[in-house]
Amino acid sequence: MKKYMIVKQPVIDLARFRKKFEELQPHRKEYGLTDIDLFLSADEPNTVIIMIEYANLERAKAYWHSKVLAEAREKAGVLSHSERVWYTDGYLE
Repeated sequence: MKKYMIVKQPVIDLARFRKKFEELQPHRKEYGLTDIDLFLSADEPNTVIIMIEYANLERAKAYWHSKVLAEAREKAGVLSHSERVWYTDGYLE
């Protein structure tokens, strides 16, 4: 069964976010994550929804809490106080 990580994040600027998101693809791959797609929220301007496939929940959580990702969020203009992540294993952070 495939497992997914879904992230909802408001961002300052969509182009700025997308550029940093693309730069982090090799980092996600190191954690065993596979990008599925990046969506824009229809009713919340400048909010992105990201869908990523993962094989190991602990590795997905490790990625979510990694220093590299934390630094990238800041550079990408993520409004971190509002971000959420859901895992198909039922874990909400």
